[in-house]
Amino acid sequence: TPSVSGQAADAKKLAERETGRPLTTREVSSFFARRAFSWMAEEPRAAARLFARKLWYVFSNDELSLNFSATWYRRESVLLRLLAVGPWLLVPLGMAGLVLAVLGAGRLPGRVAAMWASFVPVYALLVAAFFVATRYRLPLSVPLAAGAGGAVSIVWTSLRNRDGKRDRKPALVAACVALPCLFLALWPTGVDDGSSEEEMQWVLALIDTGDVSESTTRLNALAKTYPVPGVLWFRAGQAWAAAGHLDDAISALERSLAIDAGQKETGKVLSAVRESRSLARAMAGDTTGAKSDLEEAVRLDPKNASARLNLAAILAGLGETSRARSLARQALVLKPDYEKARVLLEALERMK
Repeated sequence: TPSVSGQAADAKKLAERETGRPLTTREVSSFFARRAFSWMAEEPRAAARLFARKLWYVFSNDELSLNFSATWYRRESVLLRLLAVGPWLLVPLGMAGLVLAVLGAGRLPGRVAAMWASFVPVYALLVAAFFVATRYRLPLSVPLAAGAGGAVSIVWTSLRNRDGKRDRKPALVAACVALPCLFLALWPTGVDDGSSEEEMQWVLALIDTGDVSESTTRLNALAKTYPVPGVLWFRAGQAWAAAGHLDDAISALERSLAIDAGQKETGKVLSAVRESRSLARAMAGDTTGAKSDLEEAVRLDPKNASARLNLAAILAGLGETSRARSLARQALVLKPDYEKARVLLEALERMK
C-alpha cells in the first residue's frame, strides 16, 4: 500500500502469514531482519552489489523522493530553480576538503579533522543500509558544505604566491578526490525521482477544484511519460467521478480498461459510474441513453445488483417485461435482501 502506515500494516500481514501466528511489532521487525541476513549469507555477491549501488545513490545528484518530489517542486518554482547548490557540488568539493583537512592541509589538527570527517562515511553507510531517499541523506550536507568551503580556502591559499613559490600539492590532492566524486554524483542512476507521481497528485487536486481545462491539459501531457498509464487513467476517472464530471470519468476509465484489459476493479468502478450517469439521463428524459449506460454497467460488473434492477425498471417502462423480470430475479439472487428488486419483481409478475 503506497503509504507509510499502509506499508507497516502490510509488513505485519505478510510476516504473520509466513509464520502462521500473530506477531508484535518487534517480532515483525525481527522476521524481516532474519530474512535479510539469510539472503545476504546465501547471496553475498548480490548483496555486495546491492549495497554498493545503494551507497552510490547516497552520493548521487539524482533525487530519490519520499514522500514529496523535490524535482517536481523545483521544476514548478522559479525561486527553487535558483537554488543550484546540491550533491553535484557538495560531494566532490566536500570530500576533497575533508581529505585535505585529515591530511593536515587546513588549520584543524589532524585528529579533530578526522573526527569531523568520520561522520560522512559512517552516516553514508547507515543510510545505505536502510533508506537512501533524499530526505535521509540531507544531514550529509552539513559536513560536506563545511568541507567544500575548506577545499576552496585551502587550494586558494596554497596557490597564492608565497615567497615566490606556489604549493600545488593541495590542488592536486583535491583534484584527485573531487573528479571521481563528481563522476559518481553526476552519473545518472535511472531511479524514479517521483515527479510523475507528484504531477499526478497535482492533477487530481485540479480535478477536485473543478479546473477542467488545466487538469485535462496536464493529464494528457502526463500520460505520455507516466510509468503505469492504466493506473493514471483509473485514478483520474475516480477523481472525475467524485467531482461529478461523469462523462470525463467514463472516458478516463475506458482508457484505463483499454490499457489494462481485464482489470476487475476498473470494470467495477466504470460500471458504477455508468449507472450514475444513467440515472441522471433518466431524470432528464433520455431513456435511450439511460438504457445504453445500464446495459454497459451490467456487462462490466456481473455482480452489480442495482444496475440490473435499474435496467429492469427502464425495460419495464419500454414494455420489455420478460427481460425486466429476468433482470429483477438476477438482482435478487445477487442480493437476497434487496427489497426494491422484490417489489419490482412482484409487480412484473402481476403483469403476466
